[in-house]
Amino acid sequence: MSQSVPFEPQTNTVHVNRCPCSCVCSSYPSCPIYPPVCPPVMPKPMCTTPALYNQSTESITVNEGAAVPLPNVVKIGCDMAYDPTTGMITVTKPGVYLFQWNVLAQAASATQGTPVVFALQNTAGTVYATSGNVNAGQEPAPVLVSGSTVLCLPADTTLALYNRSGATVTVTPAKGSTGAAFSVGLTAVKIQ
Repeated sequence: MSQSVPFEPQTNTVHVNRCPCSCVCSSYPSCPIYPPVCPPVMPKPMCTTPALYNQSTESITVNEGAAVPLPNVVKIGCDMAYDPTTGMITVTKPGVYLFQWNVLAQAASATQGTPVVFALQNTAGTVYATSGNVNAGQEPAPVLVSGSTVLCLPADTTLALYNRSGATVTVTPAKGSTGAAFSVGLTAVKIQ
């Protein structure tokens, strides 16, 4: 007596003509040489851009402990929401996310050795990552602060980039021959 093995299409695969043989033919004498014809299985709609990128080319004053507002959302995809008035990013789906930021900033009373520090933290105050820089020159000048982190976050986590310099800072755009470049940029990408 021979055994029959059911054939099921694989998920997220479009089978136009035939289903794959799901058995090992040497183990099951009834495994057909050619599997039966299956109806097409349409893939589930997928999120095409689980990412967010925003930047600013404006001078922005950020008080100590305040979130950095990024009014110019350049690209927002699925799995995240962004509030440009508060600077808050909400992760709407659980997953592994990469965050990367670059900020050109100066402490309000910038002198040699004045630190400029930013932290990625949630609204409950949990700090995920910090980065900072110090003005080492004789004249007050903006410093570039860059940072990145990879986080495994549950759904409905709300977080932002906060000023943790101990004083008010001014986020300042770089000026060049082509006009103002970015003053702050933040990228968030769901990687898993």
